[in-house]
Amino acid sequence: MNTNRIIRRCKRKSCGHVWARQYETAPNTRAPFRIDESGKRVFASDSYEWTCPKCNSQCVTGNTVQGFISEHKCGAKCLSAIGPNCECSCGGANHGTNWL
Repeated sequence: MNTNRIIRRCKRKSCGHVWARQYETAPNTRAPFRIDESGKRVFASDSYEWTCPKCNSQCVTGNTVQGFISEHKCGAKCLSAIGPNCECSCGGANHGTNWL
């Protein structure tokens, strides 16, 4: 299985909450999913996943992390990133993990 991380941000001006979730993609399917706290399979495309957990707004943006390995040392900027592109030594493995 492949693991993908999606970083989402609430576009509501009074909120601006940022969060991330990791999803698995099985070899025989293209639909990324995660297992929630109750053991239920939740797909990345489900409307629940695109609802802000802080204000319940559905005005949310999100992007899958794309990593590119470089000589730049991974640090706090990478861990707290809100954008999808990672260009440091972790190649995306640590990108946005502070939001998980």
